[in-house]
Amino acid sequence: LDDLACENRMYLPLAALASLVVLGGAAWLGRLPIPGQLRQRVAVGVVASLVSVLGLMTAHRNETYRTEESIWRDTVAKQPLNLRASVNLAQSLKRQGKLKEAIAQLQSAINSTPGASDVHAWASYNLGGMLTAQGNFEEAGRVYADAVRLKPDLMEARMQLARVWRHQGRLKDALAQYQEVLTRDPDHAAAHVDLGTALLQGGAIEEALEHFRVALQAGANDPELHHKVGVALATLGRMDEAVEQFEQALRARPEYAQAHNNLGVLLAEQDKTQEAIAHYVQALA
Repeated sequence: LDDLACENRMYLPLAALASLVVLGGAAWLGRLPIPGQLRQRVAVGVVASLVSVLGLMTAHRNETYRTEESIWRDTVAKQPLNLRASVNLAQSLKRQGKLKEAIAQLQSAINSTPGASDVHAWASYNLGGMLTAQGNFEEAGRVYADAVRLKPDLMEARMQLARVWRHQGRLKDALAQYQEVLTRDPDHAAAHVDLGTALLQGGAIEEALEHFRVALQAGANDPELHHKVGVALATLGRMDEAVEQFEQALRARPEYAQAHNNLGVLLAEQDKTQEAIAHYVQALA
């Protein structure tokens, strides 16, 4: 839904009910055995009371609408088993920098919500991201693995699980996850980039280059990818090609310090000292 709050969608359906209340109230007042002038005063009093009560209720409800967090807190309070609402509340807390509270909220919601569904998988995926941001890679890996178990086609969870395992040095496990992603989606550019990075990390340079090329052909034309290709080419001794890749990375991101440094190294090896110094200066800057 595009709307964060959708209570306005009840306005038109409630029109008939409001009309019935008004007509019913008028009929009830008309049957009261009291003089007409007093009946009018009673009607005014009832209407004034209703307006006051509804006005107070509206003001109270507006407080709930004041922030995204307050809306989701209200939803969770009224529907504690609504896992989607808990995920949204946790995301709102995370955006405000309340990471510990967001993690606690999501962990509690997942543990207290019975059953297993796609929503549980997405909740685990979101929790994994928060744990990773916290630096808790061990727990993040376990949570991402839960998300993959619950929803095997949740490619985002597989990618993040592989990244966590790569960070932990579990290259074999990470490679298996990347291969699974590519088996399900052969054109997944990010998986090709990550798999190439893992292969490069493991010393399989030629294989890494093949995956980087596929990613480039798929449109993943970002400076970090060009930099990785440059590193792989330089490792193979293909210096001219490596220089071209580092230059492409710098055209896309002129302040890319690592690319400036690596390009400076290659230029120095080619006795292009002044050009190398210029890139070292840029790297330091």
